[in-house]
Amino acid sequence: MQKSVNKLMYQPLRTDIPCSTLLKSKARASDKRKQFERTEQMTTAANTPAEIANKFDTDWDLAAEAIKPIIKRIGFKRFIHVERMSEETECFTTDITLDGKKIGTAENSGHGGSTFVRIADSKIEAALVSEMAKALVSVNVDHYFHSVDDLIDQAVADEIERRDEEKQVKSICKKFHKHGMNVLRTEQGDFYGYKNIGVGQAAIEAKGDKVIHIYHVNPAFNVKK
Repeated sequence: MQKSVNKLMYQPLRTDIPCSTLLKSKARASDKRKQFERTEQMTTAANTPAEIANKFDTDWDLAAEAIKPIIKRIGFKRFIHVERMSEETECFTTDITLDGKKIGTAENSGHGGSTFVRIADSKIEAALVSEMAKALVSVNVDHYFHSVDDLIDQAVADEIERRDEEKQVKSICKKFHKHGMNVLRTEQGDFYGYKNIGVGQAAIEAKGDKVIHIYHVNPAFNVKK
């Protein structure tokens, strides 16, 4: 007899990870960090290396947050990501869209070099760079994201992170659904399986957490309206 499953099974995802986490681990960001640290050491000799590194992380997250509205306008078509060839940087090729319309292409070999971005219209590229500069000035952080290449790098990092998370969620739901259970995702990033959604929500709220998404056993309920 198969054992009933009605408890927390998986805790892989957190909702408090900055969107810049993935990109910060790559070589391009590492080079920016070294350049930033050299500049800070020359201008603020009193700061320790740890304080300088902490300032970099804080500023990077502020910058990434400031350009989010621009990144939301950027999309990808024919996006191909080759994880096994992603070494120093992400290996990918893609068409780039802005507000749903194709504006160029981008690619990276995955060996640590810069992303090669081609924007067909120079006016569109200039407008994006200008909009990005204004956003960074508004939060008093202008160390990063100077070019459209930087912008696309961050958008690609977010897209890969989104796709990876989507795969994890599908895998988690499959485990629960085979037991006839709906999946409740919480604000803290945990996943619970319950046949009765009302009972599940009450139990989760009693622990001080909050349900932010429900993946139903019946896929008809998951259709976006």
